[in-house]
Amino acid sequence: MKLKEGKRKRHYQILTVPPVPALQNIGIYPGQRVEVRFQYPFSGPVIVRIYRRDFAIGGAIAEQIRIKEL
Repeated sequence: MKLKEGKRKRHYQILTVPPVPALQNIGIYPGQRVEVRFQYPFSGPVIVRIYRRDFAIGGAIAEQIRIKEL
């Protein structure tokens, strides 16, 4: 499934990430665990929690990140 399709307050493991260097800088890489905190509608951002910090990921990028539920 895509990160954009993740449900609030659920935990996921990242499977694939597009080649965007900024994602690795905030800790988004294959194998990393994330919690979806909030989903904005349509093509809005997804708020995820990694290492007890929240990050906003744009909707277009969230469409390219593949995840699986834990």
